[in-house]
Amino acid sequence: MVESLDQACAIINVWKQELRSTVEPLSKNLAFKPTFEADYYHEAIVYRFIELFESAQILYKKQLFVGAALSARGTIETLAILWFLNEKLRMVTKTEDFRSFSSQLERLRFGFTGDPKLPERINILNAIDAVDKALDGNLRRFYNILSEYAHPNFSGTLGAYASVNKETMEVSLSFAKAETKPIKENVERAIILSAGIFENIKEAYDQVINDVLRLSKRLHDQGKLRGMLDKD
Repeated sequence: MVESLDQACAIINVWKQELRSTVEPLSKNLAFKPTFEADYYHEAIVYRFIELFESAQILYKKQLFVGAALSARGTIETLAILWFLNEKLRMVTKTEDFRSFSSQLERLRFGFTGDPKLPERINILNAIDAVDKALDGNLRRFYNILSEYAHPNFSGTLGAYASVNKETMEVSLSFAKAETKPIKENVERAIILSAGIFENIKEAYDQVINDVLRLSKRLHDQGKLRGMLDKD
């Protein structure tokens, strides 16, 4: 279990060393197509997660807690997609339905809103809720808390920067005000939580991607894979 910011940062630094600058298919054989497409997309999500994690950490240390909260919120969204991808990989090992998997993967990789020429994006809240079921509500709860700072309402403005002198009615504002407010603790806990979840997701991915590869090779050898991957 991750218990401190230093431990969380150390975990992510280790995984950062594993980042790949190039993702190549193991072969041009059709059997390797599903896992190759999943793998390069997965690597891009990991890049995004690490950038957002480090942004949250740096801003936290500089006491820029609203910016840190927005970055931490982004890490949770990114974790949800990493988890969602793992679940789709696990599902295809059970159903052997690469047609459905290919469709979901296309939505993940190229999803967009409002353009009929592109696949419809995956709803991020649905992805977060899917993860939440396995985490007893912790992820969605933290996401909702951080979302309050993402908008210029009370939590993201007066709640973060202001204090009131009740005698003089004077309102004092400062970046340092957030040091004594709940936002600091919420960001810290989100950073710690995200590091632990990320490590579990990465370890699970390394197993399931190989399971899917073995399946796709078997179905290809049986002459069944091409029909699943051909678009109507």
